[in-house]
This record gives sequence, C-alpha cells and structure tokens, in this order.
Amino acid sequence: MQVPKISNFSNVKLQFNSNVYPTRLYHQNISYSQTDTVSFSGKSNDKLDNFKMALRNMRLLENHGLRAADNLDNIEGLQNGLRTLENLDMHQITFLFDAFDEDRVSFPVVRGCYHNCSYCFLDAKAPIVRLKYEDFANVFKDLAKMSKRMNYKFENHWGEDLTLFYDSDGSEIYLLDKNNKVHEFPELNKLAYDILKKPGIFDTAGWNPKKRDIQDRMDRLVKYYSNFENSEEVSQICISLNPFEGIYNQSVMQRRVGNIKNADYLKSKYIEMAVNTLHTFSPLLYNPKFGIICRAYPDSTPGDEYDGFRAFDMKELKYDILDAYREKYADELEENPESYEDLVGAFLVSTAGVVASGRDNSFKNYQSESIFPRIMDELSDKEFKDAATRKTALIIDTDGTVYAGDDFELCRTDIKLKFDHPVSKPIKPTPYEKVARFKKEE
Repeated sequence: MQVPKISNFSNVKLQFNSNVYPTRLYHQNISYSQTDTVSFSGKSNDKLDNFKMALRNMRLLENHGLRAADNLDNIEGLQNGLRTLENLDMHQITFLFDAFDEDRVSFPVVRGCYHNCSYCFLDAKAPIVRLKYEDFANVFKDLAKMSKRMNYKFENHWGEDLTLFYDSDGSEIYLLDKNNKVHEFPELNKLAYDILKKPGIFDTAGWNPKKRDIQDRMDRLVKYYSNFENSEEVSQICISLNPFEGIYNQSVMQRRVGNIKNADYLKSKYIEMAVNTLHTFSPLLYNPKFGIICRAYPDSTPGDEYDGFRAFDMKELKYDILDAYREKYADELEENPESYEDLVGAFLVSTAGVVASGRDNSFKNYQSESIFPRIMDELSDKEFKDAATRKTALIIDTDGTVYAGDDFELCRTDIKLKFDHPVSKPIKPTPYEKVARFKKEE
C-alpha cells in the first residue's frame, strides 16, 4: 500500500547555491553542556573526557547539516556498545541523524500485502514477512542512547511523519517478541514517536470481516485513538476505498468477459469488507486526523481498459457501499441519523494521486503520468551520493538496509543496521545498482 501523503513525499527542502549541490537546511541540535551524558561501559575516564571535549569543539558547517560537522573522527567510538549501530562509523551515523531529523521516515515492520491493488506502484504482494519486536525496539533504544551521548535533540522541523509500513496494509501491523507477546500499531508507533518526535500514519484498505484477530486488533486501535491525547501521536488515520483493490478489480475483470455471477459475488465481498471497515472506524469520524482515501481516474480518461475505474464508476460503487452500510446498521443510524450524512460527506471521490506504476498492469501507461527517472547509475560516486542525500525520504528495510528515496526512485546506501533476526524481501522500485557510500574512506 502506498503512503497516502504523496505530496509530502516529494516536498523537497533545499537551499540552492550555483556552485554546489543543494543541501538540506539544518537546525543546530547539539548542545555544548559540560554535563557528562556519555555513559557506556568499556571506556576509560580519559576517553570519556576526550569525547566530551570533541563534542564541545565540533564546528557545524552552516546549512550543511550534522554530517558536515568538523572533527567527526574525534568522536569515532562514541557508538560503541550500541548493537544496531555498531557496524556503522560516525559519518554514517550523522547522515542517519540528519535524515531522521529532516526527512520523512518509513520503517516498515512488515513487508508484503494481500490486497493486490492494481495501481500499486510498489508492487506489493504476498507473502508477508515480519520483523522481530526486539530488533525494532533496539533501534530506538540505541538511537535514544546515541542522541544522549551526543547531547543531540531530535525535533520535527517540517512536520514530517514516520510510517511503519511501506508496501503493506495497516491491519497487518503487529510484531511478536521472543515470548510470543503481540505488540500492535499504537504501541510501536508511540515508541518511535517518543524518540524521533515524528507522528505516524495509519492506513488500511480493509480486511476480511471474518478474521476475528484482525477485527479485534482494529477495534483496539480505534479505541486507542479515540482518546484525544493519544491522537497527537499520529498525523493521519486513513481508510482506502477504491475500485483498484484486488477483490473489486477481479470483479471488474470478470464482468468484462461476461462472468456476471462471479462479478456480482466478488463485488458483494468487496462491499462487505468496505462496510465493515467504515463501521469499525466510524468512532473516529469527527477526529480531524481521520480521512477516507477514495481515488479513481478522471471520467475523461480515454481507453476501454479504464472502464470500471473512472470517477463515475467509483461514485456508483460509493453509493452501493453506503446503501449496504445503511441497511446493515439501520438501528444505529436511527439513533444518530446525522452520522450517516457526515459519513457521506467524508466519502469524497478524487481523481488526484492515482500514480502510474512500474507494475505490469493496464494502468502502467496512463498518459499524463509518464515517468522518466534519472539515469543515476551513470553518475559518478560523488554525484550519486549527493543525489541520494537530497532525497526526502528514508526507508529502513526489514533486513536493516537503509535506502534514500522518493515516489519512484530508491538509492541503496552502505548503511545497514544490525538486526539479530533480519528478514529479506525484494523491494520496489528496484534500487539503482550504485550504492551511496557514507562510510569514511580509509
């Protein structure tokens, strides 16, 4: 499933100079307190004093970020003892800190999706792979310790968010720890929010209503964010209802070849799922952070392949869903008839944000969204690194690999967090062959 705030995914924050590549604006976050906040074992007092002195003497180059600070070599070893960071040097770590502070961050705890939405530009498919809770928690524990050692304070300067998904549905976001205890989205999101100060995004396209474990998980999530104090931990809570979802897409395809019975059955299954999703999240209807994402192609889009996927088609599906909702929950709506009208008002069909994808589907060549990515593999190593640095999103994969990216490009970096139980799954868009290297060359 794609990140819903597409516009912010490419909201570049750059300062331009005719002689250099643009770089992120930087807000100085290092304090120079005499207080010893470096407290880790295996270091002599002299070494600690050297680190403190080096931190006090660091010179931050104006508007070039923490990674351009003077004397990083003098604090090499500051990361010792932090397992997830122990394979990185301070040049790599300061890039990470810069990106955590200035970029959108995606740290998917699961990879893969069952919805098979036909317009998914991330080509999200089953099976699902899932991170271990301890690996997830250790990253933020180590970031907290490292920021304390550096007297560094994370801030959210530009209103960026952090997502715990990349190519998966929010209903599948949970982790198991070594004792098989379940840790769900609100807990995981709060853990990240408390350290990085970036609110999270939740997005789901629905789930099988008969899956009791998922239904209970979503009920708990809605109850948690119904508390106004908890809702500050998220920037958006979205449900995605559209004709591209796999079940409904199959219904359209069956109707095209004349299998009307199969088409009607699949459509009814999709409507059942959509009604259940709407009802589950209805307690959040008046929360300003809640929204319904409903996208379709413009009615003017030419071509038979778009039949069933235009705004007109989606509006018909919308009212089929709402009619089924009104029938199933008639008793509730009789007690609170205004809620139905408010639900109708929130369920708006949009033709913006339907993204042409690399997936081999009928929407690949949507005429107004042709994609011409830069031939970045032909850049020099320095140019490629600079281009990766300017990307406005950071993606940490379930195997620990860190990418810099945007909607259509992924640049693999030489940064890989150390997980005890890394899990791998191919990622889309396919990363460039070159690697952006932030480790200091010997």
